[in-house]
Amino acid sequence: MKNNQAITISALRGLAPALLTFNLFACNANNNSASDSWTARVRGHTIQYEIRATPTVGDNGLALAEGFGSNCKITMTATATNRQDVAAILAHEVGHCLDHLELGWSHNGFKDEGKVYAPFFANPAEGYAETYARVYIETCGQLLQPLGWKFRHDGDCSLPDPKTVTVANVR
Repeated sequence: MKNNQAITISALRGLAPALLTFNLFACNANNNSASDSWTARVRGHTIQYEIRATPTVGDNGLALAEGFGSNCKITMTATATNRQDVAAILAHEVGHCLDHLELGWSHNGFKDEGKVYAPFFANPAEGYAETYARVYIETCGQLLQPLGWKFRHDGDCSLPDPKTVTVANVR
């Protein structure tokens, strides 16, 4: 009997990551499906959103913003949409879009100042987007609707003007 119990416990341990992943998809508090896509107006710009049922997007990340011409697209993993810090993730990606759409990828003069957050943010684009996200959270809290999120109608807030997010906001 002990051998059967050991096999069962070992089998369950092996299934734990799969069951956890299934649980994340099945109990998504934001009620979105893994294949959702939509467009939203953010600061007068149309941003395309897509949620993918993949473990990563872009360079091994949870989310990715791509700017092209007068457009921007944000792709997020389904895992990212279930995180408690989804507002920070989404605000970071919107920061990239606004860097493209309103600042012409200038990053508003950022160099490596973002490295105070983590080495990854020493890249000027990442430092600017992370700072934009932090200013957004200070201004709007965890509201998702102002960022173009279609799954939660949680209130309005004026997004920070991308030109006002500078190295002086890094802290």
